[in-house]
Amino acid sequence: MGGRGAPGEQPDLTKQFPDITRERHFQAHGGDFGAVSVSEYEQFALTFAARRGEAGIESFVSSRRVVYMYEPSTNTFLMHREDGALMTFMKPTSPTYWQRQRDKHEPR
Repeated sequence: MGGRGAPGEQPDLTKQFPDITRERHFQAHGGDFGAVSVSEYEQFALTFAARRGEAGIESFVSSRRVVYMYEPSTNTFLMHREDGALMTFMKPTSPTYWQRQRDKHEPR
């Protein structure tokens, strides 16, 4: 799967959070999505990641090859490595979170 991160080019979205961070991410953000288990939280994240390129979902790939995604209508934010490994999935509490991520990480 190409790997350059263009919208519509999907990475291997079968990868989950690294074992060392799975529980921590679930505890911190699983409630944002009503997830009752780590595996359910990961499935929600993988499903959202697969929607990259759809109307209403903003995204970019950083110079470090990290995919950033945000859906304003649901306030849903996700980061995953270009190889598909999940990094974070949450609903930001700050209304400026997405713009700050863009300002800091989006290539110019």
